[in-house]
Amino acid sequence: MTEKQLTAISGVGPAAAALLKKGGFATVKAVAEATPTQLSAVPGFGIVRARRTIAAAKRALKGTAAPARRPAARRKPAARKPAAKAPAKAAAKPEKKKSKKADKKAKKKKKDKKKKKKGKKGKKKK
Repeated sequence: MTEKQLTAISGVGPAAAALLKKGGFATVKAVAEATPTQLSAVPGFGIVRARRTIAAAKRALKGTAAPARRPAARRKPAARKPAAKAPAKAAAKPEKKKSKKADKKAKKKKKDKKKKKKGKKGKKKK
């Protein structure tokens, strides 16, 4: 009886097969009989991947395919609400940062306005 190739294991491609061979697992049977701790010693195989690979190797030996996954249930899309109408006014633009010169000019204008108001209040009509 011929041995199955490591690539017959679901989830094991040529690169992973080369890693497994380097790690001492030359056949599907060797992978199926290994423990997750032994297989996780191979670079690129953590404990989770080792468990999955061992389970897939056992299925490959039996000749069964990977367990069928149930298709996800399709949901009915949620009803959409009509978009709210935007107000007639244009949206305010974000303020731009002023340069130092422009900032100084604006402050000076405010001071001048205050001075003019004070001057007008001080004068009385006869």
